[in-house]
Amino acid sequence: KVSPTSLSSADVASPFHKALLWRKLRQCCIRLDEAAFPDEFQRQVSTMNEVVAACTASLYVRPPRLSQTRFTKLSCVDDCLRCIDFLLFRPYPTPEVGFPRYFQRAAFDANDVPIPFLDPSWPLLESVYALLLALFKRFPAALADALSPAFFQRLAHNFYSHDARERKQVKQTVFRFYADSPDARSTIKRSLQLALQDYVEGEGTADGVDEILGF
Repeated sequence: KVSPTSLSSADVASPFHKALLWRKLRQCCIRLDEAAFPDEFQRQVSTMNEVVAACTASLYVRPPRLSQTRFTKLSCVDDCLRCIDFLLFRPYPTPEVGFPRYFQRAAFDANDVPIPFLDPSWPLLESVYALLLALFKRFPAALADALSPAFFQRLAHNFYSHDARERKQVKQTVFRFYADSPDARSTIKRSLQLALQDYVEGEGTADGVDEILGF
């Protein structure tokens, strides 16, 4: 039996490209214990990278042809955004809450150097952020319309991720939307203000505040 994630758009007929995309996205949305299922998790990362590559390649198809790429119609955007929403906006794993088996944290190492937290899901999350930016480049007007104020609020809240790599990626992503979507700037500013308010009310981390103020 051939796994749907092993297929490319060249392996199936044109009318089934969207169904193949949907199956790949669904595969990526299965929450896995990365330590217990390392092979399956790596397969998820590879599958998401395939989706990102297909979206990126569609930028250079003139005129776009469905036989060449799955990202030629706006109907693909909704499917991808649902996947992005599910994967990015989740409870953050921490040493105390979520997945303590991944990270038994001591405050400092033997040299009194603070030990940073590394989210075990980062390889997949990094690809998801790449997909969000690739979609924005492919469908800038449509994606700007599709992203609600609530989406930007949740994205801004990811500044409070415990992983410094994700905080840096969030900053780059928000900056891209702010720079290329003038109509969304007021919404983005409001989202950042609400994220700061969350910190005042007891949520978030000082590192996240530094990133927001640096923006």
